[in-house]
Amino acid sequence: MIFKTKRFKVISIVIGIILIIIATIIYLATTHFKSLINKNTASLPKVMVGFPIQSLDAVPVMIAYQKNFFRDQGIDVSLMQLQSSEGALAVGSGKVDIDITGASRLFGPIEKGAPVKMLSLMSNMSSYLFIRPNSGITTLKDLEGKTVSLGPAGSQVLKFRYVLEKEGVDVNKIKFMDIDKVYLPMALMDKKAIDAALIDEPAYVDKAKEQGAIILPYWLEENYQKMPSGSSVSVNTDFLKNNVSSVNKFYKAMIQANSYLKDHLDESSVIATKYIKDNTNGAMDIKPEDFVKDVNSGAVSYILWQDVTPIVEMARINYELGLSNRILPSGDLYDLRFKGLLQPAQSKIYGAEAN
Repeated sequence: MIFKTKRFKVISIVIGIILIIIATIIYLATTHFKSLINKNTASLPKVMVGFPIQSLDAVPVMIAYQKNFFRDQGIDVSLMQLQSSEGALAVGSGKVDIDITGASRLFGPIEKGAPVKMLSLMSNMSSYLFIRPNSGITTLKDLEGKTVSLGPAGSQVLKFRYVLEKEGVDVNKIKFMDIDKVYLPMALMDKKAIDAALIDEPAYVDKAKEQGAIILPYWLEENYQKMPSGSSVSVNTDFLKNNVSSVNKFYKAMIQANSYLKDHLDESSVIATKYIKDNTNGAMDIKPEDFVKDVNSGAVSYILWQDVTPIVEMARINYELGLSNRILPSGDLYDLRFKGLLQPAQSKIYGAEAN
């Protein structure tokens, strides 16, 4: 009996020593592996990417970042959260190398000679003109004398003014109010601070509907919700001169992210909504299933390549409305060198080039 007890103790000690050795080996191997990753990441070219955290426009960027697609392609990407109104200034000044922001926001800096050009579109969203029930607004002409918000800093002012001009509405008779997207449904329905709101973010579209706002029927009859309303990828041209390879790798990661998004929508919805919630301290808590619904319904769509003609046309309208001093041609607005990479990927992933 004593012999068995001693043998059991010996075996226990041996097993304990073996476990300690295994744990030590695992620890050393893990530490060495992490050291190699950090060392390799430190040697990679750095790229600073700006994007609006409050928007679903940049979901492919979030996926590429969280899934390590950027590192896999050989670049070390840092993300900077910017309001949509800040993006154009940030990329023009070199605060960020690449930025995701609305195309019309870039017209002014480009006209003034800022070192920035657009490279491609990233997303498209349907936009809707909401009103209160029984507001008496049935046509766009009825907006004269009313208060309207187009979002933060009038982010959709160009598109909306174009529609109003087409409809013969006197824009000088409309009071425009800048309100952050998150507060638009409340300002329209609860506070009644505005009479109409143009909303393109699916989460806020759903929130406006939940609060009882309705889409102006005439807006849908004329298919104005289908006009281009999304974000473009822009680059600081001084950065691009010496970092074409890094931008090319950025796009290869974007192709990976779009492919993953298309093939693994449920997983992508969890990644994106968690990232947004975590990085807004819970202020934006989008349900994964709502994101899936928005993508499947076409309320939000993601793009690798799209014909640039609509954006060039918007720049012309910008001039005709007196918002710029000259018409900006395609060569001033765009650097199209990555079209050969993006156009085939668009067809492969989404079936056809976006129209």
